[in-house]
Amino acid sequence: MCIRDSFGGEFGVRFFFTLLQPLYLFVFWRIIRPSDADRRDAGLFVMLSAATLMLQLYGFIAVPDGPLMMTAALFLLTFKWFTEGRRAAWLWMGVAMALMAYSKYHGALVVLFALAATPPRVFLRPTLYLSGAVALLLLVPHFVWQYEHDWASFAYHLSGRNSVFRPGYVVEFLANMLVVFNPFFVPLYVQAWRKVKPQTPVGRALKLLPVAFIVFFVLSSLRGYVQPQWVIVSCFGLVYVLFAYARRHPRTRRYVMRAGGVTVGLIV
Repeated sequence: MCIRDSFGGEFGVRFFFTLLQPLYLFVFWRIIRPSDADRRDAGLFVMLSAATLMLQLYGFIAVPDGPLMMTAALFLLTFKWFTEGRRAAWLWMGVAMALMAYSKYHGALVVLFALAATPPRVFLRPTLYLSGAVALLLLVPHFVWQYEHDWASFAYHLSGRNSVFRPGYVVEFLANMLVVFNPFFVPLYVQAWRKVKPQTPVGRALKLLPVAFIVFFVLSSLRGYVQPQWVIVSCFGLVYVLFAYARRHPRTRRYVMRAGGVTVGLIV
């Protein structure tokens, strides 16, 4: 309410949501930037991000997916630090997990899928469980609120949105996926996903995110309508694999830059 009053209603809310996008894209660039990256690589990353329709649309719409993207980027950054063995990374990773949960419950999927792509030896590190404890501690106020309100939002997400199965829900969800990630890039996403072989835990996590999110929500569409922005975190994985592939293949890079330019023109 204070934001709306200070900046004039809708504009005040969207202003801060719009600021989140360049911030989380900068954090994401820090995660995936190769050690030998040059200006052309930076330009490729900017074009991929600008031409991803999902990112454009939810860069100004004031919904929880904006904060989720920001906190997910922070989690992936701290997860990268954690797998590299940096000091106190576990603490900041716990904070990032809590922030994701406060942004949107889908943040739990980011954590689960990232851990699924993690080497087994990481699970032997006590600091991983300390990180989880930090997240749970920071979520105590939320759990207290849930308890006092009969676990209302948990019940809604687990069963309240269930409806009769309709084949149209699945078809519409899959059709949306072809559009919101940019149809000019969809065949390249598939090719890049097949060819890119990440060598780091965070790279493997990013590669897993698109498939895991899309499969999860295809299954969710069997029990109700699924909104396309629920898979928005997949953008991180898709941008990552296509960036990693295109920077090594000049023809693909040229196509991405040209098709991306056309897409941005259409958006404008």
